[in-house]
Amino acid sequence: MDNRRDYWKCRGGGGTTANNYKTEDKYDHSVSAAQKIITERLKKDSAYAAEFYLKEKAVATLIFSEFSHAIQRYRAVADKRITWSTNLENEYKAILEDGKSFEDLRSTGNKHERVLKEVVEYFLNQVLRNPRLLYYWSHPKEDLQRIFYDQAQIWHEKLVKGDGVNEMDEQGPFPIGSVPVDSKVASISFSSSYGTRWGINSKSPLTSEQKEDMWAKAYEDAKGGFVSMAVDVDFKKKLLSEIEAISAGGSKFKNILLVGCGVEGVIENEIAQMFPDAIVYCGDFEKVVEQVNEENKEKNVKYIPLDTTQLDEVEKYELIINLDTVASDSHNENTTMMTACHRALTFDGIYIGTFSSVFAWVDIAYLEDEFEGQTNGRMHLVDLARSSILKVPESEKHPDVWRIYYTPLRLRYLLQQTGFDVKKIELYFCDSKYFIDATKIDYEIQDPDLPLYEHYVVAKKQETGESK
Repeated sequence: MDNRRDYWKCRGGGGTTANNYKTEDKYDHSVSAAQKIITERLKKDSAYAAEFYLKEKAVATLIFSEFSHAIQRYRAVADKRITWSTNLENEYKAILEDGKSFEDLRSTGNKHERVLKEVVEYFLNQVLRNPRLLYYWSHPKEDLQRIFYDQAQIWHEKLVKGDGVNEMDEQGPFPIGSVPVDSKVASISFSSSYGTRWGINSKSPLTSEQKEDMWAKAYEDAKGGFVSMAVDVDFKKKLLSEIEAISAGGSKFKNILLVGCGVEGVIENEIAQMFPDAIVYCGDFEKVVEQVNEENKEKNVKYIPLDTTQLDEVEKYELIINLDTVASDSHNENTTMMTACHRALTFDGIYIGTFSSVFAWVDIAYLEDEFEGQTNGRMHLVDLARSSILKVPESEKHPDVWRIYYTPLRLRYLLQQTGFDVKKIELYFCDSKYFIDATKIDYEIQDPDLPLYEHYVVAKKQETGESK
């Protein structure tokens, strides 16, 4: 292998290499060789160190993604949530130790669990102990761990970092003085697969606890009057008709998930009545779910505490409904939520969602007579470059909180990149009496000819046979 990449194979800490259990550790030698090559290239191309840095970071991100995915699969098989398949076997066969017989791995215990356990151990005991991967995983300058599955972070903390055997390598293969971590290029984020064109930098990220407190307080203050797509009679009729048509087309619903159910409880009963043999799970933050009045609920409706960024179920739901909840200020967080929903859907599962549009706010800002005494006064609440809106009602306690309201192209790309086959994206005008009255109070939009509008999405899990 080219010496510039050979050090990736090395475990570090005085042991074996990542890909060959019998080869002695060559990390220091490989890094030194790569450093000489970079030094020579820098004489001809001053930007080469930055280029190499970005490529190295991209490789690290890919490795971490595979590690996170392996843990998700292992936990799902161990919990009997998915079954083994030839595709699953082939997916991991190439990265297991050469010469290791699958029959040997399956000789004791659950054969599926045994194989995946071997894969996870391979990452924990070998690959992730590479000094450069330790650096990219948890060093404050990089900290890539924050974008991956929470269980991957926990396992890494306890079983890799926790044993104290290996040390991270901040310098890596770069000659002294050429590490590009302080340059502009270092600020380009590889925290998602979108690159700089599609990425959206977060201005005011909240912790999970802050978000839970914010939403719980918003529902508490609303006292049952919280504005919701699920409350509007016209939209509810459209949604239920959509679900009925999908069911009539052959889809069988056994488990349905309503993400961000809130406390109103106005639509889950009707879905439960349509499908009496299905279970309708209604998920929201624990402090929100605690406010739900479960009296007069259908017996097949179940309320569960749920943070969608931590949804780790695999291929459980035939239908997921997500109304206006993918609107965090963090693009990475929104991506995590959509990826989790895709993973939680069964093969051929259906996703129905609504997404607020930043263009609705731009339209209104330029068409209304004035806002707060100014022409186009509402535009100071819009950051169009980031597809974001400031000062939505639930953020009054956090005046610096922004929410991402995607443009059609950004939304389309988000759906495609998280594995969905988009069947339709429509504009839905919130022009019923319910919405017009609500926006007068909550947003001070007085003109009934200026209703908000949303993206209405129907998508399907990609027909690959495997979760991404």
